[in-house]
Amino acid sequence: MESLKACTRLRKLDLRGCSFPIDEDDEWEDEFAGVDSLVADLQLTCTQLQASGTSSSSPPSVALQGLVHELQPSLPPNVQCSAANSLGNLAAHHYVHSQAFIAAAGAIPALAQLLGPESSTGARQAAVRALGNLADGHVQNKAAITAADAIPHVVLLLGPGQSAHVHKAAADLLNHLALDHAQNKAAITAAGAIPAFVQLLGSEPAADLQKAAAGALGNLAFNHAQNTTAITDAGAIPALWQMMGPKSSADVQQVATTALRDLGFFYSGPRHWPTI
Repeated sequence: MESLKACTRLRKLDLRGCSFPIDEDDEWEDEFAGVDSLVADLQLTCTQLQASGTSSSSPPSVALQGLVHELQPSLPPNVQCSAANSLGNLAAHHYVHSQAFIAAAGAIPALAQLLGPESSTGARQAAVRALGNLADGHVQNKAAITAADAIPHVVLLLGPGQSAHVHKAAADLLNHLALDHAQNKAAITAAGAIPAFVQLLGSEPAADLQKAAAGALGNLAFNHAQNTTAITDAGAIPALWQMMGPKSSADVQQVATTALRDLGFFYSGPRHWPTI
């Protein structure tokens, strides 16, 4: 009962966040700044389940089942957005067992079906963010997201007409899916992600988006000769080199340096290093 109450409070806060225009990025961020204390209630539920010997394969809690139910396409967009944000908040920061509990409740296919153009902008943004948190460092969840055919829909979210928050959430998710997974790297490339990532490298002054795109390109290139060639041919090297210039922050320069190193790991063709 306590977990259900905590879940209800979290959904109410997330519902207010979804009511803001999606382009009002600063207000959207501020609305979730105080969510950590509410997420802690659901985290405590996971801890209690673990202490009682409940495994992630056990029946999910009523609270989680309720959230997954609210992702249904037939429900209003603000309800879907609220539920997806709640699940994303609970899955964040690798909290012990929370990613597995959420997946066991059936959240991954339900979130994946919100990625298409028939969903509202807010629901898509919340869903891709939640999937990114579920995939982060969790091998089984990454496999489930790929099996739900999410990759082509996520790649489309890198294109024009999406907010910077959607672009970054999509880049982060694809980055997680590509990590040490050759088949996912090939699928992401086949869906057209490389040109989209290269385009996002020029996203000044959105440094976080630049870093997400550069990190994803480096991840796609690492130990993958075909992707390395495709990324180089798409013009990534001049863009990454530009990110290493004096106008960029130290962390942007570091991510660009790492991506260039990953690209150089296999690339054996001519190198055209532009001057800054």
